[in-house]
Amino acid sequence: MTSTDAHEYESRSKLWEKSMKEPMVPIGLAGTVAAVMYGAVNYRKYRRAGMSTSVFLMQFRVIAQSMVVGCMTLGVGYTLVSDYVLKHRQPAKTSPRYYTDQVQDYRQMESNFWKE
Repeated sequence: MTSTDAHEYESRSKLWEKSMKEPMVPIGLAGTVAAVMYGAVNYRKYRRAGMSTSVFLMQFRVIAQSMVVGCMTLGVGYTLVSDYVLKHRQPAKTSPRYYTDQVQDYRQMESNFWKE
């Protein structure tokens, strides 16, 4: 493996790690590429139908901005759910995990008390 191969592999692994950490970024990039391709195809179609370029670009801008706002809303919703709903969920009092957590908390408090 040459140094360029190693650098390429390292770049790919970093890209993969970042995309796993922030899944909205690759989704946004794919959406941008899809929107540009859709706009290019439809521009040719509407240009033949007689629609002016400025009207087409204004409509495309509104659609693109709507998609950005929608993606941002989904991203904020995902972050809120993952940070505040899933992480702070308390186990039910009937589950064995609840009692295990209570015993561990009690032992921790007791050890801290006797250390002081």
